[in-house]
Amino acid sequence: MDVNSTFYAVEGNSVPGRSVTLRPAEVQHIHLADLIPPSHSGRKKMGGVQLTYFGQVMEVAAQITLFGRGKAGSVDIPFSASMDYRSNVQEAVWWLPEKGEATIILGNASNVAVAVNLRYSTGESQDVLLDPLATEVIVRRRDNTSGSP
Repeated sequence: MDVNSTFYAVEGNSVPGRSVTLRPAEVQHIHLADLIPPSHSGRKKMGGVQLTYFGQVMEVAAQITLFGRGKAGSVDIPFSASMDYRSNVQEAVWWLPEKGEATIILGNASNVAVAVNLRYSTGESQDVLLDPLATEVIVRRRDNTSGSP
C-alpha cells in the first residue's frame, strides 16, 4: 500500500512529499525530514503534515515522535482520522514558571479560514485568523508578553 505525504508551510501552501510503500503488517520508522523533497529540505517554517492512502478506514496508522533539542524526553503524537469535535471550544491549562515560556501552536486542518480567540487567565485575549491549512506559532512569556519565535 502506498502512503503519500503532503507538507504544509505555515502560510498553508502545500508541498508534496515522498511516498512510502508498506507491505502487509509492515511497520516502518521514518524521519519526517526524509519525506520532504530536497527542494524544501532545511525549511524551518513547515506547519503540518498530512498522510493519505487509498484503502479501508484505519488500515494504516501513523505516529510522530517529537524529540527535544538537546533535552531529555519525547512526545508521541498519534495520527488519527478526521476528528469529530462536538464543541468549538478547546481548553488547555499549563503552569508557567518564573522566567518560563510557553509555545502555543495553532493549526488549521480545514480548507476554510478559521478565527480563533485565545483567552488567558490574566484576562487578556488575542484574536488570530488562520488561513486554510495554515499554522500560527505564539510564544507566551512569564511576563505575559507574546511574540513570534
